Amino acid sequence: MADAPGELTITRIFDAPRELVFRCLITPEHLTRFWGPAGVSAPVEHITVDPRPGGVFETLMVNDADGSTYPTSAVFLEVAEPERLVWHEKHSGLTTTTTLADLGGSRTEVTINQANMPPEYLSPEAQAGFLTSLDKLASYLRARILRQHIAAERLELAAVLAGLPGESWDTPTLCAGWRVREVVAHMTMPFRYSPDRYAAEMTRSGGDFTAMSDRCAKEGAESLSAAELTTVLRSNADNPWVPPGGEPAAPLTHDIIHGLDFTVPLGVGRQVPGERLALALDAVTAPVALQHFGVDLTGIELAADDLDWSCGSGERITGPAQLLLLAIAGRQLPPGTLRGAPVARLLTD
Repeated sequence: MADAPGELTITRIFDAPRELVFRCLITPEHLTRFWGPAGVSAPVEHITVDPRPGGVFETLMVNDADGSTYPTSAVFLEVAEPERLVWHEKHSGLTTTTTLADLGGSRTEVTINQANMPPEYLSPEAQAGFLTSLDKLASYLRARILRQHIAAERLELAAVLAGLPGESWDTPTLCAGWRVREVVAHMTMPFRYSPDRYAAEMTRSGGDFTAMSDRCAKEGAESLSAAELTTVLRSNADNPWVPPGGEPAAPLTHDIIHGLDFTVPLGVGRQVPGERLALALDAVTAPVALQHFGVDLTGIELAADDLDWSCGSGERITGPAQLLLLAIAGRQLPPGTLRGAPVARLLTD
């Protein structure tokens, strides 16, 4: 990685838009989430950023193990949003130049050149630590983008619900035995129930989650109006709920599947954005998710015909991405919706 004595260049590609990556590099509320190597924290109250030539860039890293601190003080030499940052550390003589290239498709190539590096900064341990800070940034970007998808999905579904005539709320959905109102009551249950209430309802149902969710969905559908249910969904767009033991993508998968449960039979023609569908499909085809849904994909390849996504190997099943998602989730689809010899096996597993 070394270019010349005392110089280091590192290139990393992030699955995030360039504007977001740039803002993460100059915003204390973002920097506190990833700044510094693994095992080090950067308290937001000790981060000062004035992103203009002559402005300061100051941080204080704290060793999580022993509390020792590592202050950094630099001055910006160049700020060209969202393409380039250059700052100089007076105490070390280090000059860091960061360039960001938009690769398209919400991908960004970041090149970091560090010149006049003190010898201790060039040690294998120091370089390895620096790379872990980039790993932390990648993880933070993934989590932030995921939360953006979750919020957007909830807001878009709330907009669909707000435009439905009253009688549409009684339309049967792809969730057997549930109308639109029961599905939305179920989707909003995590926002309406406290942990104690959830535990009490589970106890009341003898620990049977399926029975509990069915009963509570019907109770919510009876006690809350369509407008109230829509408001709960909309006002909780940024709610951080994750199912107990669930992966970070579980809320997105939950919302997309249940959204399709009512938008498909209503015929509203809503298409879930491809990036969200790919995340959901990756989530439901993970081994633990397939076990949850009782689906065996041994010897089967699933391939979306409207999205660059596939999974598995063997005999191929093709169809629209959101209908593949529903099939994995155990929803009954009309004949001919999916194509391929193993379709009957998938839909009857």
